[in-house]
Amino acid sequence: MARRITTRSRRIPGGGTTIHIPTQRGRRGRRSTPQILLVMPERHTSLTERAAAAAFHKLWMSRRALLPLWIAIATFLATGVLHVLTPWLWIPLAAITAGGPCGAAWLHYRRPADQRTSRWRLAAALAAFITGLWLTAAVASGPLAPGLPAFWLLLTAAGQTAWHWLRRPTPDAPAPDVLAADVPAADVPAADEGVSK
Repeated sequence: MARRITTRSRRIPGGGTTIHIPTQRGRRGRRSTPQILLVMPERHTSLTERAAAAAFHKLWMSRRALLPLWIAIATFLATGVLHVLTPWLWIPLAAITAGGPCGAAWLHYRRPADQRTSRWRLAAALAAFITGLWLTAAVASGPLAPGLPAFWLLLTAAGQTAWHWLRRPTPDAPAPDVLAADVPAADVPAADEGVSK
């Protein structure tokens, strides 16, 4: 029967790992080959690598909370590419941006809503209009044109703040108080029913 060949490893003081490969036995009468010793150094991570790994892990764990930031970065890069490849694209973007407030006004008069819904519609239309203005200007003159990076930063901060505010947990609605006047008369026991005469 053939013998099993096993490898043994042990730690050495220098911080590496040694792997001993047992000697190979050849045919009878041949001298055995010398023992192979393979030394593998341990990989020590630097402080920079550890900090980068921790930062990446933190960003990955909070990827939903930072969604507006990722969208803003992707939009910034995309407008730079569009400015280089298709600088004429700002014309349809300007038309779409100008059509946004018209659509919001049409919706307001065609489908009236309560005050709270009207405020939400107005806020969404205003945010879309301002974002469309930035997109149009960034595609037309490049995202690094004077004033546009600061405007992009303000839009990103506003979007991130709104996203955080809208995603915050809301407390459960308290149970409504039941007044005796709200309960039908058949459910209210008479005052003298419980007293025996």
